[in-house]
Amino acid sequence: MENNQFVNGPGHWAIEDVRTGKCIGGVGFRNHQSWHKKAEIGFVISKDYWRQGITSLCVNAVLDFAFCQKDFNRIEARVDPRHEACIGLLKKFGFKKEGLLRDCEFEHGHFVDLEVYSLLKREYSTL
Repeated sequence: MENNQFVNGPGHWAIEDVRTGKCIGGVGFRNHQSWHKKAEIGFVISKDYWRQGITSLCVNAVLDFAFCQKDFNRIEARVDPRHEACIGLLKKFGFKKEGLLRDCEFEHGHFVDLEVYSLLKREYSTL
């Protein structure tokens, strides 16, 4: 994972294959609300690298950064309910499902639902 060296708030990192130097994905934050000490996490990785533990390593590093270095209190995630691997990864880190956002986004010609998950600092520190 390559750090983009931001200082004041969260950002995005590239996920790089260390053998080839090729960018294979990304992980980071959006919708940062500094006053409320929260942000939304997102991640993506090339299908060729699925189920190798790479995304878990990167998400772990970003959560550690958010909770331990930036003093976030809450990290949110929105995920398509059909993406079982993403949901499994979130649950692995202790994220809890909070609800369903119906017809939340328009993708490929139709609306899709998104589930909302969250992880609080006090929950992360107990993992």
